[in-house]
Amino acid sequence: MCGGYVSQISEVQRLYEYMKELGLKPDHRTYDLLITAHVINRDIEAAMGALTTLVLVYLSPITS
Repeated sequence: MCGGYVSQISEVQRLYEYMKELGLKPDHRTYDLLITAHVINRDIEAAMGALTTLVLVYLSPITS
């Protein structure tokens, strides 16, 4: 696992949490970036958690 990927997921996760603190609602693109970062980092459990959250807030995953 490359250290660069770990820092990227940390950045994406930090931005996601900051958005929530500001009361901003993540959109499809936000979740796409979060899921992709987790998959690149080979953290499938975290990617599935983000996908589950996406579905639970009534958003449909991007299919293209």
